[in-house]
Amino acid sequence: CLMCHGDPETFSSELKESLAVHYPKDKATGYEMGDFRGALTIEWKKANE
Repeated sequence: CLMCHGDPETFSSELKESLAVHYPKDKATGYEMGDFRGALTIEWKKANE
């Protein structure tokens, strides 16, 4: 995760270029190990209920 969402100062020039092309408005960088950006929960009923 941190390869693309970590400290942008550590990104290779190739990665920076690719992120700019594919995700020009993305601001999801600067995260560190242990940070959360979001979470999902899923619930469903068992088939026999």
